[in-house]
Amino acid sequence: MRSLLGNASLEWLPRFKFVVIALILFAVVPFYSPALFGQGATGAINGTVADSSGAVIPSATVTLRNAATGAERTALTNATGTYVFPAVIPGTYTIQVGAQGFTAAKAEGLTLNVNQTLTQDFSLNVGATTQEINVQATAVHIESSTAELGTAIAPREVNDLPLNGRNFTQLLALTPGVSPISTAQNAGGGGQWGGNTIGSFTFPSVNGQCNRCNFFLLDGFNDGQVFMGMVGTTPIIDGLQEFKVQSHNDSSSYGGALGGIVNVATKSGTNEYHGDAWEFLRNNALDARNFFIADTIPYKQNQFGGVIGGPLLPGRFRSGAPKSWFYASYEGYRSVRSSQSLLNVPTPAEMTGDLSALTKTQIFNPGTTRPDPANPGSYLRDPFKCDSGGSPLPVTNGFQGPGTPCNKIPVSLINQNLVKYVQADLPAIVDTRVAGTNAIDPTPNRIRQDTVSLRLDHQFNDQTGGWLRYSGFTQPDRFAVSWPGSTQNLYDHGYQAAASVTHTFSGGSKVLTAGFGRNSAQTNFVANLGVPRDLWQQVGFSPAFAAIFRQSGSLNPNVNYSGFNNRPGGHIQDTHMSDVYEWKGDFTWVRGRHTFQMGADFQTNNSRSPIEYIDLGFGPAQTSNLEAPQGVVTG
Repeated sequence: MRSLLGNASLEWLPRFKFVVIALILFAVVPFYSPALFGQGATGAINGTVADSSGAVIPSATVTLRNAATGAERTALTNATGTYVFPAVIPGTYTIQVGAQGFTAAKAEGLTLNVNQTLTQDFSLNVGATTQEINVQATAVHIESSTAELGTAIAPREVNDLPLNGRNFTQLLALTPGVSPISTAQNAGGGGQWGGNTIGSFTFPSVNGQCNRCNFFLLDGFNDGQVFMGMVGTTPIIDGLQEFKVQSHNDSSSYGGALGGIVNVATKSGTNEYHGDAWEFLRNNALDARNFFIADTIPYKQNQFGGVIGGPLLPGRFRSGAPKSWFYASYEGYRSVRSSQSLLNVPTPAEMTGDLSALTKTQIFNPGTTRPDPANPGSYLRDPFKCDSGGSPLPVTNGFQGPGTPCNKIPVSLINQNLVKYVQADLPAIVDTRVAGTNAIDPTPNRIRQDTVSLRLDHQFNDQTGGWLRYSGFTQPDRFAVSWPGSTQNLYDHGYQAAASVTHTFSGGSKVLTAGFGRNSAQTNFVANLGVPRDLWQQVGFSPAFAAIFRQSGSLNPNVNYSGFNNRPGGHIQDTHMSDVYEWKGDFTWVRGRHTFQMGADFQTNNSRSPIEYIDLGFGPAQTSNLEAPQGVVTG
């Protein structure tokens, strides 16, 4: 039986499927998409081809060649002599132009930055096509095609400037309109809610907007941390091609952020193998001793890693054949530093109720609280009293007999279960040589981070190319909590993965890009307390009472008492700082002198942070003087 298609070629079927999928994507996504469209870490190159008299030349062949990989794209000028290459990966390019009856022209050394629209016009002379005119690229191309404001940080700055902790966000301070605001919850690099932001980092306010009003993109896909509004997975500095801080974006391609768009592009492999390795070491060998401490604080920090990139299966590189490149990077970070926190904890005498050395202000017996007959609505309290030998008087029905006011609480009024609870891990009293402190927490802070990134680029043919990348980190940390024997254990982990395919239709006037991204960052807090799991039984608390405070089988409320360091307690938190799935597509159509762009970006955006902890607070109000003037705190 003869096919209804006859002898027609079936080569159009894959392209037809690609178009159908894209049309379905564009038909469905706009109904769900947030105000965030078509954001990308690519750029565009356009221009006009004319003859020496200024008359435009239609149907001229324009070839764009990546200087590093040799990958090529071809377009034809339209009736107005215009050519456009959208969705171009940042890098250095060569453009070659040819037309029947004209000499060829070539422009070399064209540098395209992130989200830049570069314009390169050509003027061809009448002559043989075998002749060629070389046009040298100028040092700086003015952004004449868009009204966007932005500053690109080029590879030289990224690679050469010294950075404490090798965090790229420090370079944001080089751009106009950026003010670092790293305070309060936004102050801590090196884990916790800061993700994998090791060392010094910049949490920027762009053009006066809040520092949680920015949007971070990695290769054009969401890399923001929903919980804090900062970067989620921080890329390895040696794996960055460049990045750009964009603001005042009038294009519908950008939105969803009042501040700046931090657009980061990663490196891809080239036709040659290249690699680097590094090790940065810091320790306390040359540190000066703190005046109040007998020796230098132990400190060890290592930051090491390497990158390598090049072609995959280089022997298969030939004209028209598929080409692939890879770029892989790894960085490790290890830090151990003693906290050496100075503490003020209850002394053995204070645990028995003798507060004479703690305060000179008279404390009062709360058990004697009674109405003041001379002042209705007011109350009276008696001070604690001692006998002539300085011992607290016994208590009968809440009251003490005649004696001398003192700051000693009778043992009978002290809950011995709470005393046992506090004494279970009470730090040893030492001479710190610092007034107001009597103990030291030497517990080391430990940070261990491993970050990896792998990018694969593939050129299927002159019309279709794509890439995929995975960047991830794991970071188990252990931090001191200003209480010897207790730590806060954290496990930060996350990744950002993305893939994108770009197809240029015949003639180069239509370009379709589709991609998928995944952004996940999570941190888990668990308190590791230096107390037995059955402490609640040892101190005599009832099961009903202990059940209020037990987490993972341990009794561990946070105990906060005025005048002393707080005793840490249980703290369990599972924070999903980012949980984003992203689908996006863009279509560019050059029609005459007009360029039409349309696209959609659909993102799920989930953040959750269940937290469990209980505080017990004790203040001076219970032993204060009720006859003191309003606003005066005693006790």
